Amino acid sequence: MKPRNPFPGIRPFREDEGEFFFGRDHQLSELLAKLGLGSFVAVVGTSGCGKSSLIKAGLVPRLSRENWLVPVFRPQNPLENLRIALESIPFEFGDHE
Repeated sequence: MKPRNPFPGIRPFREDEGEFFFGRDHQLSELLAKLGLGSFVAVVGTSGCGKSSLIKAGLVPRLSRENWLVPVFRPQNPLENLRIALESIPFEFGDHE
């Protein structure tokens, strides 16, 4: 069996590659603290700085373990992509007893 390469190259890490994602603990802690103050946080930065990897391999797996429902979408056509992302979540808004 060929060992799995822990480095994805120039593409971002995916959610299932969180075990290989490391070195951004401080930024992850900051995001979690900001989410503790509200339910929305935007991650912005220059192209290629690791935003997607931080979210997909760091933040999303952490929040999923805490039973958060996390819509992830790209900023092109943001309202439509947000609608699609929210519709894909198996959750009825207002039904969270």
